[in-house]
Amino acid sequence: MTAEQVIRAPRDSGRGRYFRAAGVIGAATVVSRVLGLAREIAFAAIFGANWVTDAFRIAYVIPYVLRRLLGEGAMSAFVVPVFTEQLEQEGRDGAFRFAQSLYTLFLTCVATLVILGILAMPAVVAVMAPGFVRQPATFDLTLKLARIMFPYMLFMMTSALAMGILNSFYRFAVPASAPIVMNLFALASLFVLVPLFGTTPQEQIYALTVGVLAGGVGQVLVQVPSLYKTGFRFRPRFNFRDPAIKKVGLLMVPALFSIGVVRVNLLISTAAASFVAVGTVSFITYAERLLQFPMGVFGFSLANALLPRISRHAARGEIETFKDLVSFALRASLFISLPATAGLVVLGGPLVRVIYERGAFTPADAAATSVILGAFAVGLFAFIGMQIVMPAFYALKLPKEPIRGGVVALATNLIFTVILAILFKGPGIALAISISTTCTLGYLLHRLRRAAGPIGFRRIALAGLRFGGASVILGALLIPVRAALERYVPAGTLPQAAALLAVVVAAVPAYVLLARLFRAPEVGEVIKIILRRK
Repeated sequence: MTAEQVIRAPRDSGRGRYFRAAGVIGAATVVSRVLGLAREIAFAAIFGANWVTDAFRIAYVIPYVLRRLLGEGAMSAFVVPVFTEQLEQEGRDGAFRFAQSLYTLFLTCVATLVILGILAMPAVVAVMAPGFVRQPATFDLTLKLARIMFPYMLFMMTSALAMGILNSFYRFAVPASAPIVMNLFALASLFVLVPLFGTTPQEQIYALTVGVLAGGVGQVLVQVPSLYKTGFRFRPRFNFRDPAIKKVGLLMVPALFSIGVVRVNLLISTAAASFVAVGTVSFITYAERLLQFPMGVFGFSLANALLPRISRHAARGEIETFKDLVSFALRASLFISLPATAGLVVLGGPLVRVIYERGAFTPADAAATSVILGAFAVGLFAFIGMQIVMPAFYALKLPKEPIRGGVVALATNLIFTVILAILFKGPGIALAISISTTCTLGYLLHRLRRAAGPIGFRRIALAGLRFGGASVILGALLIPVRAALERYVPAGTLPQAAALLAVVVAAVPAYVLLARLFRAPEVGEVIKIILRRK
């Protein structure tokens, strides 16, 4: 590679456009996550953490796992790269014909799966939460809730296809905003429907299933106008012999395996939690919901803005540009995730108390949740990094590489979950996920280098050291701040929330200053991209 190519690579890779697209997705995701957080706050206040909430969490996990496998996961893994390739080679009409045929095939398969799943739900629940088998009331409620919510998969698969098509046209705002609709319906079910469904928690919990199904429909409908503007229509097309469909089929099995391993790890954690004390499943879920905020705002936005761009570079054979953009995304993820980890570890206790501790959610529940949140936060950089590295393999049409990573993830998570769940109960389960994801990310980065050549690991490692050093100092500065919050801030949600928000706002420029002191060039690069707007 010549010196001219080295100089031109950052400009040609479209870092500015990528970072602004990630900003658009991030802004929409912030709104969605805030509403999701409001949903969790209301849920915790109304239902607390008990056998009813454990039943709902497991019942929701069942369609959620399959949604991630056959919905957004599938679209991110192989549909978007193939659709982008069709746009490049066959034009818009050819890409739409492919998408219609694929949707018809997917809809038929998922509808069949929904029917079979409802019939086989007792066995599914027994596998998902074996500890519930010894608790007849919990098992029975989980079974009923899961059967009602299982058709949610149909709507989410349709929404995921719409998201993939719109993202391929670099239209990010509407699909990123679709989850807002879901959260609005969930909030409406909590505040409007819960009182109408009965007087006991086991009766009222059914109101949330209505919110889940209605939210799924809403997520589809909100994207339809934007799809129509691109020219796409949801029409049945039974051309399953389309060469692009065959290409998806060849990519699908290894891709589903690698994606499925992540979900199997979730099942392992859920199954382990079902054997621990009552409420552990809910504590883990409450903590994971808080972790989803930085993961969703930053990881989801970075990954979703990245996939269509690197898919197009890969389809054109622009490998150097592809690698430059992946390297930039990884360094940007370190810049964001490491200080977030420091903040969650140090301020996790006050954060959980402000958000959840009210109504049926007790101080003991808050303490248990905050410890688990800290264990999850340790792996935040790996969780976000995985969202960037996995699509890189699918853009290169190398889905077998993540299979190897999936084996590493499955083995390490199983081993660490067994050991750490025995030693540390709920926090041990969360820590096992963090360790397993970190091991898997390291392995996949090694495989990506072998597949595509050097992607600037030295720059990535140096960025990690610089941002890590700044984050450690930030965390140390936050320790006395946390003590002051606990000692001097008056009791009550409003003053505590205001004080915590002020600390977070002040921590942002402090971290940027620390990162500059550590001579991290990425900070200045991001600032220039934002100011120059190009």
